[in-house]
Amino acid sequence: WQWAKCKRDLINKFTSVVDQLFCRGLSSSSADKTVLESLVSIVDRENAPNYALLLLWASQANAIPAVFWTVAFILQNDEIHRNVVAEVLDVLGGDLGSTIDEEATKQLTFTRKCVLEAVRLRSPGTIVRKALSPLKLKKYSIPQGHFIMLSPYWSHRNSECFPEP
Repeated sequence: WQWAKCKRDLINKFTSVVDQLFCRGLSSSSADKTVLESLVSIVDRENAPNYALLLLWASQANAIPAVFWTVAFILQNDEIHRNVVAEVLDVLGGDLGSTIDEEATKQLTFTRKCVLEAVRLRSPGTIVRKALSPLKLKKYSIPQGHFIMLSPYWSHRNSECFPEP
């Protein structure tokens, strides 16, 4: 019961946010759009609050483990740790108290590779989706209503895609 009430409350809040976005008008420039504006511009308005809730959940549910595993992997290897620290100090001009803005993050190329590798190695166990209409996937026909399961763990260890999985 409480989850259903919380979900309804969040959907109501996101309905209000989506309505405000449409009232003020979505930016026409993709460079100026927020993530939420980009999402709302590609889904139907009626379901936009549901997608907004999904975006909020995904950003929290995925970011925390990604950060944990990135830090864990960096700390396991002294050379990688030194390289990350050197890159961060270089980008911040030696001032660890300064704010890291978007431009600074673009310069953290080695650190970005560490994050991407951690996500590749420790991504969620499975991603499940329901086929909303009949679908042909390579040589397989998936009927409407059936579930499709993807395992990033298995696919990221496929030697055809990653020579050294």
